[in-house]
Amino acid sequence: MKTVLFAILFPFIFFIAAYSQDVQKSAKTEKINGKEYYIHTVKKGETVWKIAKAYGVSPDDIISENPGMKEKIKPKQIIKIPVKQESEQNNKINLGIDTSITGIDTVGYDCGKPMLLNSYNIALMLPLYLDNVNQIEPDDPDIKNKDADNYTSLTFVQYYEGILLALDSLKKKGFSARIYVYDVDEDTAAILKILDKPELSKMHLIIGPFFENSMTIVTRFAKKYSIKVVDPVLTDDDILKGNPNMFRTSLSIPMQLKQLAAFIVKRYPDSPLVIVHNNKDNEKYHLAVFKTALNKEFKKAGKPENKFKEVVYNTSGITGITQNFSAADTNIVITLSNGEIFVTNYMSRLNDIYDKYKMIVFGLPSWKNFDNIETEYMQNIHLHLFSSSFIDYMDDNVKSFIQNYRDRYKTEPDKYAFHGYDDAMFFFNALKKYGVNFDKCLDKINGLSMQSNYKFVKTGENDGFENTYLNIYRYEGYKFINARKHPKIIEQEEKKK
Repeated sequence: MKTVLFAILFPFIFFIAAYSQDVQKSAKTEKINGKEYYIHTVKKGETVWKIAKAYGVSPDDIISENPGMKEKIKPKQIIKIPVKQESEQNNKINLGIDTSITGIDTVGYDCGKPMLLNSYNIALMLPLYLDNVNQIEPDDPDIKNKDADNYTSLTFVQYYEGILLALDSLKKKGFSARIYVYDVDEDTAAILKILDKPELSKMHLIIGPFFENSMTIVTRFAKKYSIKVVDPVLTDDDILKGNPNMFRTSLSIPMQLKQLAAFIVKRYPDSPLVIVHNNKDNEKYHLAVFKTALNKEFKKAGKPENKFKEVVYNTSGITGITQNFSAADTNIVITLSNGEIFVTNYMSRLNDIYDKYKMIVFGLPSWKNFDNIETEYMQNIHLHLFSSSFIDYMDDNVKSFIQNYRDRYKTEPDKYAFHGYDDAMFFFNALKKYGVNFDKCLDKINGLSMQSNYKFVKTGENDGFENTYLNIYRYEGYKFINARKHPKIIEQEEKKK
C-alpha cells in the first residue's frame, strides 16, 4: 500500500505564516476618515489573496476599501488594508498543525463568530490501487475502446480530480488546506498502518475510505480524536451510530423511500395513490418502509392514514391498477419492482392506457439504465425517477464544470468526478466559513452542487448525520429534467384531458 502526499499548498502555507508576521511588523498604520488602515506597498510576486492572508483579512475586504482596484495588482502599488479590531482578530484561532482542536468548547457555539483556523488538514482515503498502475499499457491497440472501469487504478481517480477542481475554486476565495492522499482499499491491515502515521491524529477532516471494513476502523480512530469523517458511499447504517462526527452524503434506500413519500404527499396530497409491486421477498422490506413513511407523512399533513391502494402486479396485472384509478383525477403510481424484462412489459401496458387515464408513474433509479424502454412510453406516462444523484446537463453550472474538467484532464467527467466535486465544495466550504465545528451551523452551509444537494439530519442524538436530499426527475421533452425545479406537470396534465 502506497501513501501519496500531495503537498499542494505546503510551501505556500508555511511561507504565508512567516510572511504574515513580518509584513504586519513593517507596515505603517494611518487613520483615514476615522478608520485605521495598514498602508501597504505591493512587492513583486504578491497577490491580493496572499496579502489578505498576511493581514488576516479577506480579499474582498481589500478590494472594497480600494475603489477601482481589481484582483490583479502591480509592484509598487500602494493599497490600504483595514486594521481588524482585537475582538475580530480573536475570532480567528491560529492553532497550527501541531495543536489539537479537541478542547474547543462548542457549547453555545456562535455561527456568527465562528472559530476559524488559518489552515486545515484534510485526509483523502481513496481506493487508487496504485500498485496496479503498471497494468495500464499505453501501447495497447485496444486501449481507446476501453474506459476507466477496465482498470482498478482508474475507477475512482475522477473522484479525486473532482475534489481538486473544488479545491482550486475555494483557494481563490481564501481557503487554505493541507491535503493528504492515501491509497486505501479493503485491506484492513494497511489502514491500521496508515492510522499509525503521526499526522493522522492532527486531521480536521477525513473523506473516505470507500469500503466498510476500512471505514469501521477509521471511524473508531476519528471518534478518539474528534475528527469529522465523510462517508462518500453507502456503508452500513451502523456506521453512523455512536459517531456524531460522521457524515453520509449518499442516501440509503430506506432514506430515499422516506423522502419519496414526503415528496409525493406534499406534491399530490389529494391524488389517488397506487403502490405496485410483485410481492417478492426482496421487495417486502422496502414496501414496508415506504408504506410506514407514507402514513407518517399523511398524519403530518392532516390526512387519513392508509390513503393508498396496493396492487400485486404479477397476480392482477394492469387490470388491478386500473380498477383503483380515478377517471377524473391524476393518478399517482409508485412502482417498487425491478428487472428489465418486467419494466419493459410494464411500461408497454401502461402506455396502452395513458390516453384513458391521467397518470404520473414513479419508478426506481435503475430504470434509467434499461435500454429496451421506448422513450415515447416514458414521455406518455410522465415517468418520474428518484436517486441520490442527478446531473442536469442543461444547467449552466454543470456545463461550466464539464468544460473546466475537459480543459484540465482532457477527458469527460464521470459520476465520480461530480460526486467528488460536490463533497469537497460542501465540506471545504463548511470548514472555510464555520471551522471544525461546522456541524453546529449545517443549516447555513451552501455548496455549489453538480449532482446533488445536501440536507443533513442526525440519525440519533449521539449518532452521525445522513443526507436527506432526494433528487426527483422526470422524462419530458425527450430528456430527464429536475422535477423539483420544474413542477409544472400538473398544469400539463389538466390541459391534456
